[in-house]
Amino acid sequence: MTDMIKVLYLDDEENNLIAFKALFRREFDVFTTTSPQEAVAYLNANEVPIILSDQKMPELSGVEFFELTLNDFPNAVRILVTGYADIEAVIDAINRGQVYRYVAKPWNENDLRVCLLNAAERYEMNIQTSNSDSKSNKWKLAKARIQEAIHKVKEVVSSWKGSNQPVPADSLNEVVNELNALEESVNEVFEEAR
Repeated sequence: MTDMIKVLYLDDEENNLIAFKALFRREFDVFTTTSPQEAVAYLNANEVPIILSDQKMPELSGVEFFELTLNDFPNAVRILVTGYADIEAVIDAINRGQVYRYVAKPWNENDLRVCLLNAAERYEMNIQTSNSDSKSNKWKLAKARIQEAIHKVKEVVSSWKGSNQPVPADSLNEVVNELNALEESVNEVFEEAR
């Protein structure tokens, strides 16, 4: 059996949390809480693809909670739940790029299910993009290290050209060190390509 997708739902209304968990506990690994601190602790201890938060809460708004967690959990897909006609907050959250979707309370079970499944797909795309960016950065770093090593070797070799003097041991050691660094960078590139 495959692992169920983890979903965190933060809401100050316990009845909403109970209803959500009852509806989706068989399809998702649901964690609910009324406490932003408990929500952050759960996020720190688990990989959570989908985060839902109510917009209107006494301690902080849903948008503020998303802002609080954005840097530490950038790949999580955020869904804002709102029972109020607070369109400005919804537009603000979407414009800041923190919210994938918003859901109006009371929610429609089937619509919310589709939203959660789409959010899970979005999370997978976020992870793939993040991994791709990470690989791209590693390739760029390896390429820069290779170019630097080649430049230093050429520099040392050009200083020997036309010289009748024996090559100083320091220069030979420098070339060997640069060639070793070059080999290491090339090996890293090959490992990443596997």
